[in-house]
Amino acid sequence: MFGLTPWLAFLRRALVFFLLRFFDGIRASMLAAVTGVDGRALPVTNRRPSLMAMARHELAQYDSFAQLLGGIAGVWEGTYTHLTPAGGLIERYGSRQETRLRGTDWFERIIYTREGQEREVLDFKARITGDTVTFDDPDFHGISYLVEGRLTVFPYHWKSNPSREIVEIITLATDIYRTRLWQTFDDGALTRLTVIEESRRRDQTPDEWA
Repeated sequence: MFGLTPWLAFLRRALVFFLLRFFDGIRASMLAAVTGVDGRALPVTNRRPSLMAMARHELAQYDSFAQLLGGIAGVWEGTYTHLTPAGGLIERYGSRQETRLRGTDWFERIIYTREGQEREVLDFKARITGDTVTFDDPDFHGISYLVEGRLTVFPYHWKSNPSREIVEIITLATDIYRTRLWQTFDDGALTRLTVIEESRRRDQTPDEWA
């Protein structure tokens, strides 16, 4: 007589399969429903891997923040899409992020590329302490928390505007594709959502800066 364990494992896999298919459909509908400033629907790009593809992909698992950052250090390129809380498009532009880890010191350079404008370059330094990464300089403060092996949460603010807080959720969907979601709060009210999609450039290396 068969035990219950194989059947429970089978039912769990079946449930995961169903949920992934279900959420793939929801995500596609949400992306198709996002409208631009001209009122037209924005296309869903084919380069986004589905949740089913993510589930089939063999992913590295990270047991500590230092291990995670060491695994993702390098060059990532993608797009920032700023939305109203209702989903209307505010702005979209390209980006490049260059990161490296030296001991417990984390170096991060973000380059924004807006059409018709000069590149905007922001440099950040942080320090790893256990399962947190602390950013603290004269202009900026935030602490990033490792929620689980491939998911982090990062609340932060610019010191010149203490009434605005941004909460960033970072999901390393695969080893070469990740998403970041910003929730911007002004005086405690949600005022903006930012969707960031990035792909890893394994053929490139970050610049060295102190």
